[in-house]
Amino acid sequence: MIEFVSDQTFQFLKKYIGDDPKPAGMAMVMENPKFFEKGARRWLSRLGLTYWGDNFLGREIWYILFKK
Repeated sequence: MIEFVSDQTFQFLKKYIGDDPKPAGMAMVMENPKFFEKGARRWLSRLGLTYWGDNFLGREIWYILFKK
């Protein structure tokens, strides 16, 4: 489910047309502890996301930039 929702959000933001500046990418904060495991990290990397670091609550932040 997370893959479907994140892909739909990614596609929407990538094609965003509006008055505001176009987004440069998408960031995801992983709140589910299952995403802290090595297998989940490999999966996120395969999807094209890059690990950014942890937030102040210790949750991982992953991001992906839209190609120009």
